[in-house]
Amino acid sequence: MNPRDYAPSIRVRYEETDQMGVVYHGNYLKYFEVGRTEMMRHFGFPYSELENKGVLLTVVEAQCRYLAGARYDDLLRIETRAKIVSPVRLRFHYRVVRQEDEIAVCTGSTDLACLGPDRKPRRLPAEVRHKLEALDIEGTPGNPD
Repeated sequence: MNPRDYAPSIRVRYEETDQMGVVYHGNYLKYFEVGRTEMMRHFGFPYSELENKGVLLTVVEAQCRYLAGARYDDLLRIETRAKIVSPVRLRFHYRVVRQEDEIAVCTGSTDLACLGPDRKPRRLPAEVRHKLEALDIEGTPGNPD
């Protein structure tokens, strides 16, 4: 499935820009979170429901590559894919695209560990694992895992 099919869009707010008028680099992690949570919601696993079932997903690693500047009022599409990297770990890949000209402004990834209510590692729920395994999730642009 193409990540564009379920990619949310975000309009850059003035407060998200720095003195040079471009999106402050730390805000891309917030955009990644929007992409990740909306992708999970699209596939039937809203974070709120996972947490109600005692499943916590916590970021343990993040990586960003800045490719072009996004500016105030740009409309950005956050394309997201997921890959299971172990029984307790997911990797999400992101491509943030300025919709006006289809230029990728940032790519990156986050690794999330699955924890139980006791904050100890636990296996991903079978239904999440099966759904993600069923998707064609290899070969993400900019992240050739």
